[in-house]
Amino acid sequence: MRNKMKRIMALMLSVAMVMSLSACGSKEAEEVSAPAASEKQESAKADVAEAASTVDEKDYSEHYTYSYASIQITESTDYNAKDDAMTQYWQEKYNFDWDVISISSDNWDSTVSTWVYGEDMPDVTIFDYKHPQMMDWIDQGLVFEFPEGWEERWPNVYASQVNAGIGNVVSEQVGATYFLARPNYSDNKPNSPDINPTNMMLYIRKDWAEAVGFELKEYYTLDELMEYGRLIKEQDPGNVGSDLIPFGLSSGNAYNLFVGTSSTYTATGYNFYRDDAGEFHWGLADEDTLEGLQLWRDAFDQGLLSKEFYTYSGAEDVEDFYVRGISGLMWYQGGARYQQNVENYMRDNLNLEYSDTVWQCFAVANDGNYHWAPGGNYWGVIMFNPDIEIEKWERYMDMLDESASEEGQILIRMGFEGVDWEYRDGEMVSLLEEGKDARSKYPSIYPLYHQLLVLSDDFVLINPNYPQEYRDLSVRMYQLKEQLGKNGTCPGIDYDIYLYNSEALSALNFEFDSDFANIVVSGGEVETEWNAWLDKWAYMIDPVLQEFEENIQ
Repeated sequence: MRNKMKRIMALMLSVAMVMSLSACGSKEAEEVSAPAASEKQESAKADVAEAASTVDEKDYSEHYTYSYASIQITESTDYNAKDDAMTQYWQEKYNFDWDVISISSDNWDSTVSTWVYGEDMPDVTIFDYKHPQMMDWIDQGLVFEFPEGWEERWPNVYASQVNAGIGNVVSEQVGATYFLARPNYSDNKPNSPDINPTNMMLYIRKDWAEAVGFELKEYYTLDELMEYGRLIKEQDPGNVGSDLIPFGLSSGNAYNLFVGTSSTYTATGYNFYRDDAGEFHWGLADEDTLEGLQLWRDAFDQGLLSKEFYTYSGAEDVEDFYVRGISGLMWYQGGARYQQNVENYMRDNLNLEYSDTVWQCFAVANDGNYHWAPGGNYWGVIMFNPDIEIEKWERYMDMLDESASEEGQILIRMGFEGVDWEYRDGEMVSLLEEGKDARSKYPSIYPLYHQLLVLSDDFVLINPNYPQEYRDLSVRMYQLKEQLGKNGTCPGIDYDIYLYNSEALSALNFEFDSDFANIVVSGGEVETEWNAWLDKWAYMIDPVLQEFEENIQ
């Protein structure tokens, strides 16, 4: 999309007026349809497509301010800073500035829902995709509908949607595009196309493990990890004393380690499945889930968790590992950049060398299988205010398209050629201080430019700012997870279930990790309390399973 385009002002103004009209549609439980479009809307979309193919020069003379909302925004960062060369490059080229809005991760869903239903969305909102919600918003005309032909005008954006998967599937289902999924991986995906194991890993204290005679391996069963926890609790090789916490895990991370590792279909966004015989199940009711919950209780009863693990908030649990140095294990991101982060944290906070004191690994169930719920190759989707001016939207799409190009990815990951990096013998070589990257040099990069569309997971696998050994380990771990999940415990998405929409399914909204944490600390018999929990929710779960049986072939 390097061809220059000229804006046809009169046409676009008329199109913008028509596009602001909302349309309503209907959907049944087993079938989702696009909202009904008026003849004027259809004409408007055709006009936009024609304009996109005929204009030959972009006009960025009008200055825009983009309101942008995300949970990753840091309020203390000036994303319009005049001394930040990265943001100045983008803002000068596209003639705009930012009005950023930080969303609390604890209220991400409710905040965005309030904006959408109140018809008060920012220009650009990053949303943790929930299919029933999105379908409701589409039906009510509450999110921006992309004009026909957008795929041809912004090919790099479209390529990102092919890689992400979910966006194109939904577009085919409803007959139009209403959001952009942000793909984790694009050109450098380490797994098979439909397999997406998590990048989350375990970090354990290598020096402590060696001191107590615990073997260092690429992955461990949960029973083996429990033995590691008991050994360091008994021997306290780091001389931490009474503050020692063998496993520094919050409720959510403990749930992921014990329950998610033991039972595949236990993720908040994907916990229903059908077996080989075509029968539908709720993963939280599987015996594997009970096994993981029992292990969680055992870890608590044996003093391997903080006595008040359920009070951890934010990053407090991982900071016990790399800031306070009192825990022997944390659940944390595993890409090369995060390994570099942990190396820096250990040195800066604890005066410890990463290679001597930290070992990265992951957990498998006691049956030796790697379990992880199906997930798309994306995290978060981009939604636009339904009343955004078409010119303003198009300019943002121009920026997204550049960011998703090969040159754009190098810019936002590596910085400026000749300043932050250079080519030597055909290879990119960083000119920055060892352990530093463009993100640490230009504060505005994260999350705005760093995550405009294609997420950083992709480029980090080839980014020379990070040690080759960290990049190689990342790829190795992803591939090993896929290999250990080939028995169906790390499956691809069943879109019939993932994109199913009904009132019964939409009504399911409860937090598994909090409920299970209550069972862990209650002191009662785990299986009895788990069965009581299942009975409590049966009146909501059973209708959903019945709908699946009736409506999914």
